[in-house]
Amino acid sequence: MLDILPFVYGVHHLEKTPGGILLHRMSSELETFYHYNDAAFIRANCVTNVRLRFRTNSRTLYLKFVYGPFARPISCVDVLVEGAEPLCVDVEKVEEGFAKELPLRTNGEMRDVQVSFPHLAQIILQDIRLEEGACIEASAPLKGKMVFVGDSIFQGMTSSSAENSIEAIFGRKLGCDIHNIAVGGAVMQPDAVRLSRAVGGTMVAINFGVNDFAQSIPMAVFEQRTRDVVRLLAEDASNRKPYVVVPIPFPGENGPNKEGLTSEDYRNCIRKAVAEYPCITLVEGMEFYPNDRKYFIDSCHPNDAGAAIYAEGFVKAVMGQHC
Repeated sequence: MLDILPFVYGVHHLEKTPGGILLHRMSSELETFYHYNDAAFIRANCVTNVRLRFRTNSRTLYLKFVYGPFARPISCVDVLVEGAEPLCVDVEKVEEGFAKELPLRTNGEMRDVQVSFPHLAQIILQDIRLEEGACIEASAPLKGKMVFVGDSIFQGMTSSSAENSIEAIFGRKLGCDIHNIAVGGAVMQPDAVRLSRAVGGTMVAINFGVNDFAQSIPMAVFEQRTRDVVRLLAEDASNRKPYVVVPIPFPGENGPNKEGLTSEDYRNCIRKAVAEYPCITLVEGMEFYPNDRKYFIDSCHPNDAGAAIYAEGFVKAVMGQHC
């Protein structure tokens, strides 16, 4: 089995078990923090945007793993090879696991390869091998690392595969590393930001507010949590540039929540808190994302086309363009 440690991205640590290798994108403390119910714990342990990245002349890659619990029934592996069309490989029966020889289409020449695991599943990696005699080396370094902290929109809960997620598109466009520690269903919580320090990064992006509205979090509570979050971001600003995304349109909104508040009330709270810290960039989701049902898969989540629009708007914000 190939030693993957030099080539794995988007993980905090690897864990060797009798059944294989677990890929943890979060620290143990973050996993514990998100263990407030079974659904959140499953989502936290998914290998969201965990991937292998390397250069090789191998024509094939044998990959074997078993699936653990799913946050969503998406089981495919994405394969990106320099100079070749993207490939998405799925299985017929997830209970039998994934055991396939993937075509890398290198023609025996050294090419950049990226393999992204199913982003909404837990997996146990059991084997990975190149063809006999093939070379492997590290790909060129990426330009910085963005850490994504947020809810289901950031976790890509409605993306058709890992490479169609906001984060993957963002990373490709900017040529930067990405580390996704978002969890579907999460609300604004200072500890999510504090504990995110464990994964480092040169940039950090926050996206909360939709679930806070949907769960009718009282405004006084949300205000305090938001102030604490932006304070923590400001404290770290010299080490990792902070971005706070104002939630995108919510086409499924049907009047005020149980607190008598609208989603715009939560957005305004975020805007007000961020305005106190010039070191934090506010990214206006209401400006870069169209309020058009054709870009949503349901009442609030982007579809693949929407994810591409979201990523483009976020890239412009990071590049210093108005959004």
